[in-house]
Amino acid sequence: MKINGIILVSPLMSQMSVGESGFLSADAIIIINNREMFIDTGKSVSQIKNVNTGYTIPITRIGEEKEDFELDFGITQRFFNNEINEEIKEKHKENSKLIGPFLINVELYQALNYRKQLYPRMDLTELISELVTINECLEEAPDNEIFVEDKKQARIFIKGKLKNLSLKELQNYQITFAPLSEEASNGGEIINYVEDKGIVNFILQQIEGLKAHQGLEELSVKDLEKELETANGNEDFERSTLILNLITTKKGLAKATQ
Repeated sequence: MKINGIILVSPLMSQMSVGESGFLSADAIIIINNREMFIDTGKSVSQIKNVNTGYTIPITRIGEEKEDFELDFGITQRFFNNEINEEIKEKHKENSKLIGPFLINVELYQALNYRKQLYPRMDLTELISELVTINECLEEAPDNEIFVEDKKQARIFIKGKLKNLSLKELQNYQITFAPLSEEASNGGEIINYVEDKGIVNFILQQIEGLKAHQGLEELSVKDLEKELETANGNEDFERSTLILNLITTKKGLAKATQ
């Protein structure tokens, strides 16, 4: 046999270095008897999330020991439960690639309860994809109460995710949710199924708030105190809270450097 070239292989969970983060393959998880979990450290990880290939579990190596990992299961990935007896459980313990068992809490997935179980676990990309699907369905059935409520709930969670983004990220998503130009829509033939005026307005509010915050950060404590008086006088309590927090932070930093 003649083999040419260098083969690209995915790194394993066991090969992660301390401080490294990525996404663990979902098939590394072994749930047993609805209350314990083994993890196969011989499974691979990816630097980026990929639902199609199963790299969905955020993971970080936090130490040198075999079990020094942090995993986040607040995701939409579902896992199969395995009913096993003590004999098989002991064999799992003897497997050098497996770590555990770890006691876990599980929630049984109910397909009709997707709004409460899945929407809070979706990242922004997944929520946008969900909104696209809902809007496509609403185009066919605009009065369907299920789709209308789906859209309402999805928009709530999208706004919640947008609150945590930077100014630059918000400006990019402003384009995502805005109407297509005449050219981009090919004269109206192409529909932007994620277009949403309400979300765009929300993004603009967030952008305005971040720009205002950046401007305040550049002020001295003395100038911030003047701004605080003005905000209090205008009963702009949200701005007052923001300014007060900045004053506290600046005073704390000044004290620490003394």
